[in-house]
Amino acid sequence: MVHQEIYYPNYYGDFKQIVYAPRYYVDTATFHQTGLKHPYSMKLYFSKMGENQTVFFLPYVLDLIYHLKRDKLISNINFVGMVPGHKPNTISATVKGIALRLVDEFHCKLFGGINRNRIVSKSSDLANSEERHINVMGSIDIDSSIDLNNKNFLLLDDIKTTGFNIMEVVTLLKSRGCNYVFCIVLGINGEGDVT
Repeated sequence: MVHQEIYYPNYYGDFKQIVYAPRYYVDTATFHQTGLKHPYSMKLYFSKMGENQTVFFLPYVLDLIYHLKRDKLISNINFVGMVPGHKPNTISATVKGIALRLVDEFHCKLFGGINRNRIVSKSSDLANSEERHINVMGSIDIDSSIDLNNKNFLLLDDIKTTGFNIMEVVTLLKSRGCNYVFCIVLGINGEGDVT
């Protein structure tokens, strides 16, 4: 289990968010530069390319959640939701598959009301924090017909690179009254520190 804190005080004030993942990953640029082919990272790459890798990643995510429950870092989950892709109406097939399985496992509700309202660039394609923040700012809509007040929310995404997409969603969920938003991604960019 690995984790990173997302903290951008220039854009989100004192708000901080911890993101958990089963492992770090090696990005595709590192694959090409070093020839390193880490199996976990390769599955994540295939997932990003559209393959459904739910069966591969689900045991890792369940193990992570049960570990965090044992350590009392996460309690009851009311909703499971997903960070949308870079285009409207897109969700990773792997992330959606895992979300559906977690809803069954933890007897909670699937929240499908997080939507991208316009195309955004990949954060890794942008030069700096200011460009990344402008890129995602206002690009997410949250369904206001569902009461999130005092609810605990498990937010899933495939990869945490810069964290701006996650911060944008979490900020909106908190503004809707969520008690706690717990973030799990399948991989955190480890910049070579792969476990």
